[in-house]
Amino acid sequence: MINYIINILPGNININHIKMEVFMPARLLPPVGIDQFTHLMSRTCSKTHFLESDYNKQKFVEIMRKSEEFSGCQVLAYVVMPNHFHILLHTPEKVEITDRELFRRIRILYGSSFYHCLRHDYNSYKKKNENEFKNWWIPIRKKYTDRMYSTPAFMKTVKQRYACWFNTKYQRDGVFWGQRYKSMLIQNNPGALFSMSTYIELNPMRAELAEDSKDYLYCSYGAAYAGSRKAKMAVVDLVNQFNSSDFPSSKSLTRSEFSKAWLDARKWYRSYIIDVGEEVTDHDGNIVKNGFTHDQVEEEIHKKGRMSFVDSLHSRVRYMSYGIVYGTKEFCTDFMNKFPDKFSKRVRDNGIKMRKVGFNGLYTGRDLQVNNILPPIEPKIRE
Repeated sequence: MINYIINILPGNININHIKMEVFMPARLLPPVGIDQFTHLMSRTCSKTHFLESDYNKQKFVEIMRKSEEFSGCQVLAYVVMPNHFHILLHTPEKVEITDRELFRRIRILYGSSFYHCLRHDYNSYKKKNENEFKNWWIPIRKKYTDRMYSTPAFMKTVKQRYACWFNTKYQRDGVFWGQRYKSMLIQNNPGALFSMSTYIELNPMRAELAEDSKDYLYCSYGAAYAGSRKAKMAVVDLVNQFNSSDFPSSKSLTRSEFSKAWLDARKWYRSYIIDVGEEVTDHDGNIVKNGFTHDQVEEEIHKKGRMSFVDSLHSRVRYMSYGIVYGTKEFCTDFMNKFPDKFSKRVRDNGIKMRKVGFNGLYTGRDLQVNNILPPIEPKIRE
């Protein structure tokens, strides 16, 4: 094949470059065992709607959750569409696990019958001499642990197990998935993770499968609102990471701490989803991308929300003209402390954090409680 390509190429083409293009892998991910965030997507064969029914979607989520627990990864966001799926996956650094933990994960993925058989053999060999036990157990243990904390192994498990279930259930033969899955490495950055998670969450609305993503049960956002603890944990971790890098993981929180964290994160995440999910119109007012209406966005901001940085720039933010001082908290408090007769002690000590706008971490010297944001000077049109 390579020789044929060489023969038909112009003489000024570098053959080393051609070899790289031919053999370059479709996915360039860090080595297994390295902490990483990835956006994963895969379509069905010929884009057939194999995943269209609610039953099939629910089965996919079930297999995904079992694979997640087995692998030690965390699904931060996901959506199951009629002919494809998206997953935002966090794969932590590889750690050694005990035999007890290994058996727990095996039971989750493979079921109780397989677990009890393997456990019986394990106990039987354990009663024999140590060398015989090690010769039997070490290869088996390695076979399973090699598939943990690995993004490719997670995807292989999910896709293989679902394809086998579907073909068996519906007595079908042939290829189920269309191509190799697509992956994108995401920077461990709150802005990058949030942008990707909201892109995934808004898929049902863009495809007109639901008027609001929280009502679509087969995405992480809808599952969280429906009561799924794993989906709630993912939202809490995303929001807390965005607001504070040293906030503990949701797994380490007590029941009461988690309940409070979820209530706070739910309000924040809801306002963020609605803000970025506004419908896009052209210059004639025609909708070119489905989403929340402008009235829905304004209502959410009014209730309990914030305006994005871009939208804040489009609007007339009165803080920018009437706030007296504008900058970080330290900058504002230092300035106001020079004029103790002009500002109250509370304001001089704490500053005034701007509300409802996306200027994160910036303060002013006046709390404009009424009309702190005026309508945009011109109708907002997003390209």
